Amino acid sequence: MNLKFAMPLAETVVQSQNVKQWAEDIAEASGGNIQIQIFWSGSLGAATEMLDLVSSGAVEMGSLSPAYFPSQMPLTGVTQLPNVYPDPAAVSAVAHAIGETEALKAENAKNNLVPLFWTTLPNYHIYCDSAIETVADFNGTKQRAYGEYVPRMWEAVGAVGVVTTSTEQYEGLQRGLMDCIYGPADFALSYHFDEVADYYIDLNFGAITQLPVYVNASVWESWPENVKTLFQEASARAIERDITEVPAKAEEALATMTSNGLQQVAFKEEEAFRAAVPNFLDVWVDELSKRGLGAEAEEVRATIDAELSR
Repeated sequence: MNLKFAMPLAETVVQSQNVKQWAEDIAEASGGNIQIQIFWSGSLGAATEMLDLVSSGAVEMGSLSPAYFPSQMPLTGVTQLPNVYPDPAAVSAVAHAIGETEALKAENAKNNLVPLFWTTLPNYHIYCDSAIETVADFNGTKQRAYGEYVPRMWEAVGAVGVVTTSTEQYEGLQRGLMDCIYGPADFALSYHFDEVADYYIDLNFGAITQLPVYVNASVWESWPENVKTLFQEASARAIERDITEVPAKAEEALATMTSNGLQQVAFKEEEAFRAAVPNFLDVWVDELSKRGLGAEAEEVRATIDAELSR
């Protein structure tokens, strides 16, 4: 069995290396009978095309960011809200728990997807061309944003959200299209953001999921149970690697960037910042209620609250 996997990200980042190891585990466990060819860096399509590629069956498998598909994946996108999840282990637990809710199962079925596992991103920070130490320092700045909710966070502190994909951030800061890059340390190092940013601001925006690994649902249903089990077992190992390796790589990445000259800035008003921005789980539930998905959102929210209280 030869399968194509569409990956919008570069092979070098730790999450991509985990997916690569997962594919190698499957090949080994199957005695070489299942080969997964991963097409890196969006070589089969842009990040905004990944849902159509996998859902339609143009490729059997792939990773995609739910934040790019708010209309098709409004429930799945909850794991990419800012300022909600304290660390990668917490958001990983939430992502896999909500996947068992009836609401998420229905959303995945509508998109013709079966989720296998999630990778995570370490806690987000900003990398800027000037130091930001207070809430007032955000006023009028242009901050990298994505999806529905990150722009609202910036708006709450007087900044302007500039929506870009991950790979567009370097040029955006270099050309002055934005004042700060918003992302995790491992990505900042992999994409050389420290070459164009002078300051790392230590304000912590929490962790989010990175990219779930999906298989086309029709393809999944065509497999015998022993093949499905093989994939599930390899995916469980990938989850364990993720929650260990992602934070460690982030710490290493920040140390490398600071040794290269990136200056760390202590943000002085974290409590004031938290007070200024909305509770994005509340915002999310309200927004989905307006779309007629209130019951589904409440089911997912209850699962999230249970996981975060553990």
